[in-house]
Amino acid sequence: MSDDLMDAVAPVVEARADAAERVSAGIRSWIALIEANQFLAAFFRRAGLYVFEQNTRLREDLPRDLVAGMASGQFTIAEVELGFVLVAGTVLAAINTLALGLPPPDYGKKLSQRILMSLGVESHEAERISEMAIPEAQFPKDSPVSRAAG
Repeated sequence: MSDDLMDAVAPVVEARADAAERVSAGIRSWIALIEANQFLAAFFRRAGLYVFEQNTRLREDLPRDLVAGMASGQFTIAEVELGFVLVAGTVLAAINTLALGLPPPDYGKKLSQRILMSLGVESHEAERISEMAIPEAQFPKDSPVSRAAG
């Protein structure tokens, strides 16, 4: 299921040239898709960190964007793995909140803003990026997630 999620989110992320915008679009898309397909929250809650080990695309795409952000000076972190943990680990914890049904309003935007700030993006810039309009990520109609959602 994590592959389906990455396949749905990738076009939204890859439509952006800016690294911080790409990271934000990915975070917000993951959260929106899981909010819209609540059964996914329970799946990711149970799968936990295993998702990060088994999803090759996640292990390729997120570091690509972190490296680009570090190279451009947008991100002040010095190690890619630290950035990976800040982003992916926080999103996984946020999914747990979704599974419990306790997210605050505008959860994806707020989460994105705080993660960008943790990577070193100035607060006003992180807020601006997290408020940018992004297209809604869609699962392919023939994906297992689409079939499970009915």
